[in-house]
Amino acid sequence: GDRRKAGGMVAMTSSVDAARESGGYENEVWAVSVRRGTIASASESEELEARFGMKLPAMVFPRSALRCILKAPCFAVSEAAGARGSSAGPSERGFQFDAQSALATVARHAEPELVVAAAQAWQRGNQARLQSIQLAELPNTTDWTYTCRYTGSILDLREICPATVRIDMEQCRRTDLPIAYYGESVLYEDELDDHGTSSCSARIRVMPTFMLVLLRFFLRIDGVLVRIHDTRFYHDFRSRVLVQHIQHREASHAAYNVLRQSVPPSAFVSPDQLSLHLPVVHEELHNFEIPLHAHVGREAPIS
Repeated sequence: GDRRKAGGMVAMTSSVDAARESGGYENEVWAVSVRRGTIASASESEELEARFGMKLPAMVFPRSALRCILKAPCFAVSEAAGARGSSAGPSERGFQFDAQSALATVARHAEPELVVAAAQAWQRGNQARLQSIQLAELPNTTDWTYTCRYTGSILDLREICPATVRIDMEQCRRTDLPIAYYGESVLYEDELDDHGTSSCSARIRVMPTFMLVLLRFFLRIDGVLVRIHDTRFYHDFRSRVLVQHIQHREASHAAYNVLRQSVPPSAFVSPDQLSLHLPVVHEELHNFEIPLHAHVGREAPIS
């Protein structure tokens, strides 16, 4: 595909891949697009490694993305005082997840407490490759767990402070509602040299009256740690508020051993199951305003 620098990111396009792997959905409020691109080629991987200054996960999908854009014309950027994030275009408002933005949040040094046999094996196996792209101080070059701190890219949405609206979990758990659209896209994955798994993916579920989007980073280091970083976006189409809920769950060392004794082994390969048993270590709540002309229930208050 054609590769260009765009907005500080390595732009990689392939019209054939995009046509084959893209899907989407539209309603009165949102235009949703889900792209499941192909794995990075050798030349693309080298370009990304040079850009980010680190070895990439084994499988990176640089064209993969999930975007939710408000359909109605938006105010000019200059009028959005107090808006958070950068716009992908002068008329776009919403949010998105993409592989390159996720990789940009991976630390350039390993976590000291996770220097285990897996980390040492990773360093030995990748020393020549790291030196070939002229990276110094091998042990601190890359967080070999590829822990993602990405919470999504906000596109010109005004944040409401303080945040008071939360996700309606009771509504989200209902099984009697029809699913209008479902899509998912993997951003990157790595098996940590057979010592576990590290993955970042996005998925969306649209129901008749709301949508729920999840960005999930999942890490399992066998015998050492499990970690789940979830960012959810929720919009009740009758409301003028978009909810962003960030939640980090983790169990390591002694807590991991306790978990392993109390949780079925099958849960350790299922983030959905495992998240029910992991303690919350960090949580944030954010609210963003849906412009009045862009939501269905125009009479609804902001909060």
